[in-house]
Amino acid sequence: MNHCLKVFKCSGWLNFCDEYLLALADSVPLLEELDISINMFASKVSWDAMEAIAGKLKKLRRLHISGQNMITCGSFRTYFTDLSLEKLSVDHPDFDMDFDFVLSNYQDLVSLKFVGLPMNFRHPDRNRNILVKSLALPSSLQELEFCRLNVSYGLCYSIAQACLPLRSVKNHDHLQFLNLCMNPSLDDEMLEKLTHICPNLEFLHVTRSQATYRRRN
Repeated sequence: MNHCLKVFKCSGWLNFCDEYLLALADSVPLLEELDISINMFASKVSWDAMEAIAGKLKKLRRLHISGQNMITCGSFRTYFTDLSLEKLSVDHPDFDMDFDFVLSNYQDLVSLKFVGLPMNFRHPDRNRNILVKSLALPSSLQELEFCRLNVSYGLCYSIAQACLPLRSVKNHDHLQFLNLCMNPSLDDEMLEKLTHICPNLEFLHVTRSQATYRRRN
């Protein structure tokens, strides 16, 4: 394999296993983007292989690990502490992502995407505490996506109630891309707040939400 390869995407490989991942870590040390998002019922990747990736791919900046059923909060903290990630994408995880860990360790994070967080995020008080503690947005963050949080009291509700984490964006003015699609709790009031809190927002995605934004007099 080309040693100069910087981007490798192999999403959906049903036969993807440790052997391939270990070979990849040895063959392409300059890799900057890796997509190993695999159907959770077909994943054959262990954390031994993931440890090798974290230890050898020091230039890795963008990581897509959606659908990996072996991922836990503890294992994520163990193996990815030293990576200087710029982009993190996790789709329908079956574990509680430690937001505090993610944002405190990845100060250069430009893009953060979570789709379909676990159902235990239905508790608004807990969500608000997580947001207050964890999502003090790095000044570098430009893209934020929380999608398909299909519970009435999900993260989207907490953001609307506490106006967090978007309040901190006002100080940085960096956020340009915001995706809150498929969130039933999104309403007109929240959408109106977004227009004031994110002055440099260039892209707003609210497809299949309940918001029917009307300009108020």
